[in-house]
Amino acid sequence: MYKKLKNIIFDFDGVILDSLDVKTEAFASLYESYGSDIADKVKSYHINNGGISRYEKIKFWHKNYLNIELNENEISKLADKFSNLVIDKVLLSKEVKGSINFIRNYHKNFNFFIVSGTPHNEINEIANKLNISKYFNEILGSPKNKIECCNVLKEKYLIEPESTIFLGDAMSDFKAAEHNKFHFALSLKNYNSDIFKDFKGIKFDNFKSLRSTLSFPKFKILVTSTSFQDTPGNHHKLLKEQDWEIDFLRGPLEENEIFDVIDQYDAVICGDDKYSYKVIEKGFNSKLKVISKYGVGLDKIDLNAANLLDIPVTNCPGINQNSVAEHVFALLFSFEKNIHTQFNSVQKYSWKREIGNEVFNKTIGIIGFGAIGRRVAEISNAFGLRVLVFDPYINIDDIVNKFNYQFVDTLDNIWLESNYISLHTPLNSETSNMINDLVINRLNKRPIIINTARSGLVNTKSIIDGINSKKISGYLCDVLDEEPISKNELLVGIDKVLITPHVGSRTYENVEKQAEKAIINLVELLDFKI
Repeated sequence: MYKKLKNIIFDFDGVILDSLDVKTEAFASLYESYGSDIADKVKSYHINNGGISRYEKIKFWHKNYLNIELNENEISKLADKFSNLVIDKVLLSKEVKGSINFIRNYHKNFNFFIVSGTPHNEINEIANKLNISKYFNEILGSPKNKIECCNVLKEKYLIEPESTIFLGDAMSDFKAAEHNKFHFALSLKNYNSDIFKDFKGIKFDNFKSLRSTLSFPKFKILVTSTSFQDTPGNHHKLLKEQDWEIDFLRGPLEENEIFDVIDQYDAVICGDDKYSYKVIEKGFNSKLKVISKYGVGLDKIDLNAANLLDIPVTNCPGINQNSVAEHVFALLFSFEKNIHTQFNSVQKYSWKREIGNEVFNKTIGIIGFGAIGRRVAEISNAFGLRVLVFDPYINIDDIVNKFNYQFVDTLDNIWLESNYISLHTPLNSETSNMINDLVINRLNKRPIIINTARSGLVNTKSIIDGINSKKISGYLCDVLDEEPISKNELLVGIDKVLITPHVGSRTYENVEKQAEKAIINLVELLDFKI
């Protein structure tokens, strides 16, 4: 069926949104002044006659239940009153599982149409507010009935019946498909089980099951994060449980490497691969639907390109805070207690003892107060450090546990007062080269700078000059400009520099949590929330 299909026609209520109940109650409230028995009749009729326009229903109810003949103007006024009652509630209705993702993910593969019993202007307004209008060739509603709407589409788009399927939940949908010799797929609901009890055709209760029934190809997924691949844990089981075709490459991939393969995949779970406009555009022009970042930082992904080309990008915020915050202190204590140098010394049977430094009662300046920055502050507090925090994007009043942190308004307080400076901001145009020659010259207490975020936050040459001029006591980092490390790395071999190979988040516990989150993010954009 998948290979034969070219056109998919969607009913709206019960197919895209589960909004029938909202409309049922709105219709009942419209008639409740006539008594509960009339309201109940209206509800029953609406449930059993879905897809018929409200104009026809209102005319029928007044004539048959109230013995009142309405003119067109009176019917329109009641229909407008109903519209005012219902439109906001419809927008708050839950989607039929996977409908919006299906529409977004497959609009390039098929011609999509909406044919609804809702008035034309209203259904277009709803689609606009849901931000799905762009995916449809045309959206049609009443006063034309569904058979008439399908006739319009057939003539305008030269639709061939054998390559067209109508997705509906009501008898009016089935009759429209039958009249035009379209295939029909029934959206299964409690309210239509009796109406379609003898129906033997295609049925679905969510869009994942519809894809399976129509023999859509499995999603093809690329995983490039090495820590995801190399670390055992439940994430491997979760990945295998998905009905996907999965390939692995060992990242981080350069632009040309990911460019060569991106057109083969529906989605990726990536580490720090280079997703430029060129890469994302090639993916968009083939079948790329989602980029799921294993990790937090998105600076290697051209988010403007992804947004322009409607490729959702997800990440895993709030996952790394424990492991990365602990790594900050692993670096700091190793450096201040000379663990790294004395370990190497002892391995050579030397007993040369160096003098270290306590961190107690020192001042740490934390730049960036997201999940990791907050955890660093909490641990700092436990070690008896004075904590300065700079983050212009937080509302201090919203922070529950302030402990004895001091929130400062300018970075000058950090530069002038800190013994340790720990960086926890994203890399963007505002933060790039945050620590440069000008900042180095302002430093007052020969601080140790700790960078577990992004290498681009500092100017490497400025760091080296700061160490040589004794403006900096040390630079401790888990990130480099080029990763994996190159033979040309300027920081290697410099005294007072301690480098780890981007492993701050690489703990068994965190890899598993982060990988599971990356998978779940992907599932939720390919199918629906799990």
